[in-house]
Formats: sequence, C-alpha cells, structure tokens
Amino acid sequence: SNQRSRKRKLYVSTSSIPAEPEQSIYVADDSPIQSYDVRKKMASNECRENQISTGPFNPNWKSAYETFMEHVTYEPDGTCNCNGIFSRQCYEDWLDSRQIIPKRPEQSFRRALVGHVTGESRRKPFPPEIESCVLERLRERRVWECFTQDENSNIRIGVQGFRKMGYHESRAEDTSTNTSLNCAEDSLLIPLEESLFV
Repeated sequence: SNQRSRKRKLYVSTSSIPAEPEQSIYVADDSPIQSYDVRKKMASNECRENQISTGPFNPNWKSAYETFMEHVTYEPDGTCNCNGIFSRQCYEDWLDSRQIIPKRPEQSFRRALVGHVTGESRRKPFPPEIESCVLERLRERRVWECFTQDENSNIRIGVQGFRKMGYHESRAEDTSTNTSLNCAEDSLLIPLEESLFV
C-alpha cells in the first residue's frame, strides 16, 4: 500500500497550481514598465550593464555620438573647439538621453566618449579634426570639467590622462609603418640585370 501511495504522489496533476504572474519592474511613480526579459532583448551592450529604466520609451533618447557632436563648435577660422564635450551641460544632456540610467554614470560617460575616440566596441569614430581636438584634452592630466562642479565629489576621471591612440591616429601610424617597410624591402631588391653578375 505504501508503494501505491508513493506512485500516486508522483502522478499528481499540476494543472490546478496557478502560474506565477510575470513580474513587472516599477519606477518611482509606480507605473509598470517592460519586463526585464523584454528590455534585455531590446537593450544595447551599454544598457545591459545597467539596472534603472527611465520608462518604456525615453522621448529624449539619442545616441551618445549625437550628444557629443551637438557640443562641438567651430571658430570663425574653421578651428574645431571640443571643450563643450567636457562640460557639465554635455554630461547632463547625455545622462538625460539614456534609456537606461547607468549604475556608474560618470564611468559610463567616460567609456562612451573614449569609445568614439578610439572606435572600440563598434562605436562610430569622430571625424579626424574632432578626434584630434578631443585627444588633446584627454591627454591633459586634470579632472574633466563636467566632474569639477561638486567640490565634495570623489570623481577623479581625467587625472591620469589618456595613453591610447585615436581611431584615425592609429590608422595613420599603421599606414606610415607599412610605407616605411615597403620602402626598406624595395631597397634590398637587386635588379635582374645586376643579379646576373653577382
């Protein structure tokens, strides 16, 4: 009888057990937004690192590249001025345009800017003149202006400078190196007529 009761327990139907409802994520105003699974499929690599959503759709959303380019100006003589990229206003515009609020916004802002300078993580590189201007500021060993507003802040982004090469800078160096190597190889070649008498 004990064996029969055990077998019956194994075949108990689970159809009567109610399924757990899908959990929604709520923001400060208690309005439900998309589930984590849905947001994860729609999110980019940057979004997947973060946890706080601004809602189903942020009307202020724009790419980091667009935000940075909006803060680039040109002097009357055509000289590029990229100081606006490092301003507090640019940082706040970038943060306001995020669909997902980063856990560490200052580091995410730096990573986005550096990514467009170097072309890493499949980010769109800046035009050569803007890249050169941004690199000049990145290589200065001082805190970025956007993080100097709060005297009590411990953010020290910028104090160590920047050692990497920009996207166009790296490509130009590779081209120069290949040209030098080709010239060196050509100088070692002996014409066919001369080689017959060596």
